[in-house]
Amino acid sequence: MEVGTGTTVVTTAPIAPTTSYVADPNPDAGAGDQTVVTPGTPGEATTTKEPGQDPVTEVTTPPVNEVISVDNVDTATSTQSFDTITRYNPNLPVGSTNVIAQQGQDGVTTTTTTYDVDPNTGQLSNPQISTQTTPPVTQIVEYGPVAGDTVYQADPSLPYNQTTTIEGTPGDPNDPNNLPTDTIIKVGNTTHEVAPIPYDVEYVGVSQPTDYTNVRTEGQAGSTATTTTYDVDPNTGALSNPVTTLQTVPPITQVVEKGTVQVTTDTVAYDTIYKENPDLPEGTQNVVQQGVTGQTQTTTTYTVNPETGALENPTSDTVTTQYKQDQIIEVGTGVTTSTTSPILPETIYQANPDADAGTGDLTVLVPGQEGVATTVKEPGKEAVTTTTTEPVNEVIGVDNVDTTTSTQSFDTITRYNPNLPVGSTNVIVQQGQDGVTTTTTVYDVDPNTGQLSNPQVSTTTTPPVSQIVEYGPVAGGTVYQPDANVPYNQTQTVEGTPGEPNDPNNLPTDTIIKVGNVQTDVTQQPYDTTYVGVNEPTTYTNVQTQGQDGTTITTTTYTVNPETGALENPVDTTTTLVENKTRLLKSVQVLQHLRRRRYLRLQHIKPTLIQMLV
Repeated sequence: MEVGTGTTVVTTAPIAPTTSYVADPNPDAGAGDQTVVTPGTPGEATTTKEPGQDPVTEVTTPPVNEVISVDNVDTATSTQSFDTITRYNPNLPVGSTNVIAQQGQDGVTTTTTTYDVDPNTGQLSNPQISTQTTPPVTQIVEYGPVAGDTVYQADPSLPYNQTTTIEGTPGDPNDPNNLPTDTIIKVGNTTHEVAPIPYDVEYVGVSQPTDYTNVRTEGQAGSTATTTTYDVDPNTGALSNPVTTLQTVPPITQVVEKGTVQVTTDTVAYDTIYKENPDLPEGTQNVVQQGVTGQTQTTTTYTVNPETGALENPTSDTVTTQYKQDQIIEVGTGVTTSTTSPILPETIYQANPDADAGTGDLTVLVPGQEGVATTVKEPGKEAVTTTTTEPVNEVIGVDNVDTTTSTQSFDTITRYNPNLPVGSTNVIVQQGQDGVTTTTTVYDVDPNTGQLSNPQVSTTTTPPVSQIVEYGPVAGGTVYQPDANVPYNQTQTVEGTPGEPNDPNNLPTDTIIKVGNVQTDVTQQPYDTTYVGVNEPTTYTNVQTQGQDGTTITTTTYTVNPETGALENPVDTTTTLVENKTRLLKSVQVLQHLRRRRYLRLQHIKPTLIQMLV
């Protein structure tokens, strides 16, 4: 028998690295420079020998081969200087100069020699020569646009002494087709002073709650605007030579709507009704109907003071919006009971036309009244309910008629009436009446809700009645004329005829009053008596020469004032009708007798003479 003694033996051995050369081109001058890129590191091989088997060798750590780079490029360069160009660039900031838009670069010619590298020894061989030329880059120097001048102009739309600038267009001063334009500075050359005129406030009532306020027309304050306009110096913009004008804008009255309707509610307490129930144990109670509080609504309408907006002159109307419901409690009695309960009325709406303007006004025509139901419960039987008092339904009238009117003014005719008293004016024989057009809109009324619908419109027109005003005949004027045939200072009237001053065929004629304008005064010139002696007895008397009185008539003629009839401007004319003669008497008695006879004779002659003279 063999006994095994063999063991597994493991041994290691180094693995030396190799060296390889690679090209490492460097464009600087010279070639052949070497640089270790990867240092070499030895590896390791492990050999394992198991009993009865061949040894097995494997690489447990691979070696890292050394890599050396070799500069295999040689470069030589030469330069060519660049040129400089100056040009205009509209995209540069205004006023820019000497802006380098393109940096000049010298041209370069590069000659490159490239060698092959032996990977085992690093030796250079087989040179290949190449030439690369970069041409020079011209340097470009630019200048930007040049700004124009600055000119000031007046602009009343700008705030006073403030400016706005309309920039000029910079350009190329060397290009006649693109020269710079001026910058315009507009200067506010007006001042505005506004003095406000406060607006008034007018209040109007609307059918809204009293806490309702709405501005129907927004008030606007008026104003008085004072505008002062200045001249503007075109070179400096300075303001001078002010001219002032005024303009007034009247205020607009603010109209404020004020609610005129105030609605308040009040509660109506319900009653508690106890009903005996024979089906309940005596002394027990059962609520069979909960009490409901009623409610009334009071609508108060006011007028609005247009100046202060205060609510005035209230009028109120109260309606029931919720009828109370009494609380019903059953009380157990175990005997026959009789109870009553209210029967609530219904509300019915019907038309209640009112010809005034507006619709929808509600009026209680028939107040609602509760009915009474009586319930009899006999022990052991069903309760029997009968209506003992029928309810009266509430009837509310709804104004379903809206009426609007417009008027047409009457004409006035003025005409002549020859039958009126002379001098009558403004006699109204037919009273004028304006025409009236009445438009009536009638709505249907919903009997359940009171809502208005289905309007039917009708129109009636009463034409206007012309007013006729008459005037009577017009009297002519009064003219005074002289008339020598009328006794002095007395008048005779020739009545004029009244007529129509607007009718050339029936014009009034003047009343002529003839005035006696001649006054005659007859003056007697008594004769003288001469006594002469004769050779006769002393009782002898004889009229030797008959005496005769003289007569002088003075006539005074007046002009007559044609408007007043007054006598004016008298002219006297004197005429001697009879020369007086002296008579001779012998006796005193005879003389007296003759004088008495002369007086009687003159009394007879005088009227005759006056008549002759006239």
